[in-house]
Amino acid sequence: MTALNTWLEAAKITTGPVWRAVDKWDRLQGPLTRGEAVNLIVKRLATAARLPHPDYTGHSFRAEFVTVAAEAGASDREIARQTGHAPGGRALHRYIRHAACDIENAASRVI
Repeated sequence: MTALNTWLEAAKITTGPVWRAVDKWDRLQGPLTRGEAVNLIVKRLATAARLPHPDYTGHSFRAEFVTVAAEAGASDREIARQTGHAPGGRALHRYIRHAACDIENAASRVI
């Protein structure tokens, strides 16, 4: 079973948003209405997982998805369909964070 399926089953979520607010007593609340609530969940999970970078946010996952999908050869249209961006738009391309200097690097073509 995937982590997503485990979460959906444990939270008894059958419709609507996957991310839900959790109160300070770890009780599931209604669907999230603020992006900050997602960030708080992500930060708590990143800390619990002892991830090396303390500044993870919901945006981090979105940017990482776009980056990895682009590096794997997914088209703008495929990525935009998943993220809700306009295909080929500048906003989508700002999310792509090339980690390796040899990816789409003009110098790699002349060496």
